Amino acid sequence: FGARPDASDDVGQALRQAAVFAHSTPGTTLFFPPGIYRLRDDDAVTLESSVMQGNMGSDPEKKIFRPYYPHVRGLDFSGAEDLTISAEGATLLCEGWMEPLSLIGVRRALLQGLTIDYATPPFTQGCVTDADDTEFLFEHAAVRRLYSGTPSRAWLSDQNA
Repeated sequence: FGARPDASDDVGQALRQAAVFAHSTPGTTLFFPPGIYRLRDDDAVTLESSVMQGNMGSDPEKKIFRPYYPHVRGLDFSGAEDLTISAEGATLLCEGWMEPLSLIGVRRALLQGLTIDYATPPFTQGCVTDADDTEFLFEHAAVRRLYSGTPSRAWLSDQNA
């Protein structure tokens, strides 16, 4: 379907064509040669940006982690039958917050070796480097941009535990 691993641009259109074919052709085996397959979706990028800017409040999970929230399905295999995805050494690299694979109503599927990752992780990590009774200094890895409204949760861990 034309999706080439390690391409510098999005191969989502070709991957989605493969998913449509698999949906309409029972017994399909999709083979992904090793490499990275970039899957980008503008709506998924917009959702990620909106949440990270604080547009969905301090606890966006209550809004977006619902069964009928209008989320993006990266590769929709819903309803496929006797589907095999052979992908040893292949990585689906998603850009934007999406459901990478949708397998709703699939009958007899085998998924082998596919790694799913995100270009920008849906979280940030860091360390509290200084604190007093009223405030603290948090240093985070510069993986993503933080905004004044970025939702924040803190989990404290004892590194000696």
